[in-house]
Amino acid sequence: MGESMPIQTLIADDELLARQKLRQLLRSEPDIEIVGEASTARDIQAVVRANAPQLLFLDVRMPGTDGLDAIAELALSTGVTLPRVILTTAYDHYALRAFELNATDYLLKPFSAERLHSAVVRARDQIRVGERRDDHQKPRDSAPSQYTARIIFKSRGRILFLPVSDIRWIGAEENYVRICTGTETHLL
Repeated sequence: MGESMPIQTLIADDELLARQKLRQLLRSEPDIEIVGEASTARDIQAVVRANAPQLLFLDVRMPGTDGLDAIAELALSTGVTLPRVILTTAYDHYALRAFELNATDYLLKPFSAERLHSAVVRARDQIRVGERRDDHQKPRDSAPSQYTARIIFKSRGRILFLPVSDIRWIGAEENYVRICTGTETHLL
């Protein structure tokens, strides 16, 4: 029923080739419907205000105001529904700001089709859960949790946003910490 509803998606990158490549990769995601493209922060804000996309692929480095600043500005606006954000960038040092903005995922360029797919799956799950929650209870922003919902770290060359609920156990090993989920283990 509602599971097959298209996910309204915006691609924001100042490089035309990067937008085209992402559009091409997203063809294999049948429920992703691209409703717009943006090459500047101003374009992003205009499309988000006009179309209220559910998902935004966001390049951080853009001319003028960067992509994260554009989202931060939108977050301060009243009556604007923010999309889920998947960052696409060649730089890993924006991860902390992405985390503060509650980004869904962080794709380091160049990324594989498989890595993109896992980001889309995560966004899809968050969007579907959000829709169900909005149907049955108060908006999700009404009672912010006092606890961290996820942790961020770099593992095997990628930035991970790991939901705390996915962690099965954490162990100390010398100067390292091992974090284990149901399917993966990370040594930090």
